[in-house]
Amino acid sequence: MTVVTVDIKHTIDNKTFDYNVQLDKGITGIYGSSGAGKSTLLNIISGLIKPNSGRITVNNRCLFSSADKCWVKPSKRGIGYVFQDGRLFPHMTVKHNLIYSCKRSYSQPLFANIVDTLAIQDLLNRYPRDLSGGERQRVAIGRTLMSEPDILLFDEPFSNLDRNIRRQIISYLLDINRQYNIPMVIVSHIMGDILRLTDQVIFIKDQRVSMSGNVKTMLFDKGSDMKPSSMINIIDVKFCDKQSNKDILSFCSEENSNFEIKIGDTGEYKLNRGDSVRLAIRPDDIALSTSSVEYISIQNQIMGKVVKIIKTEQSCFCIVDCGVNLIAEVTDKALADMDIYTDKMVYCLVKAKAVEVIYPCN
Repeated sequence: MTVVTVDIKHTIDNKTFDYNVQLDKGITGIYGSSGAGKSTLLNIISGLIKPNSGRITVNNRCLFSSADKCWVKPSKRGIGYVFQDGRLFPHMTVKHNLIYSCKRSYSQPLFANIVDTLAIQDLLNRYPRDLSGGERQRVAIGRTLMSEPDILLFDEPFSNLDRNIRRQIISYLLDINRQYNIPMVIVSHIMGDILRLTDQVIFIKDQRVSMSGNVKTMLFDKGSDMKPSSMINIIDVKFCDKQSNKDILSFCSEENSNFEIKIGDTGEYKLNRGDSVRLAIRPDDIALSTSSVEYISIQNQIMGKVVKIIKTEQSCFCIVDCGVNLIAEVTDKALADMDIYTDKMVYCLVKAKAVEVIYPCN
């Protein structure tokens, strides 16, 4: 279902921005290098920039039309915008920052739910200066949610956050999308962060859209801007079981029940059978073997068929159909030594500790 349509042209400092995109329900990533025009697209959707010409709609409601002389002010658009730096009011406590953005009378149930979802109960009486970067970002997200927006825009929400904090924020965003069903648009120049949230990506290059769609499909397209070196394996699974007498958790793919993967049990997650979890594996954490290996500590030996090989100057990337597609990074020499080719059966070897749990959020 299309939520946002943008068909505009705008010139800034002799640069022409030409956008023709449709944003669907769910989460959409916007990816591109610095200066490509990612944030400009968000600013145009939100109304911070008025384009020279074209048309913008949200939920079939016209926000801008040069032909019809339509222009809706940013404050009237029903769009939530979380900026890179959070932009919290420094003189207000966290609680008053949250309440300030209410577009109607203060809703205690909504407030309580947002505070619980983002785990910021202990922060309510503190000021922004006393918060860490991750805490400020959670509060900024909560403040935007309190305005009950029709769509959420995020401009580089993971900038200046370390790896663990980024993972936590990503988990919170997935939880928010599940609970509130609000369409989200995430701008980032790091593909791994986008892929942890969504596989629907718009590529911005030279102030225009170069391609868009499902990144997994784009990998198979010749001339695609989707580079395998920026990919990460994302797998949506359900918790199956904990192996008796072992600190190992087993998960099965939501799209193919024959796919099973194991991770180490750190005690961090309290899971019930059937709970949905999102996992991530780096391509360079997957080794390939042409046969199963005995007497080895690696927990995951997943058999599959090589469906595509992509060679770059630095590495080779094998896409292996194991019930779900896994991307493994190997050297050109290893590929030749093992005589790996398209349609060959191989085993993907993955250490349990190499599997990152993105979701659920604690």
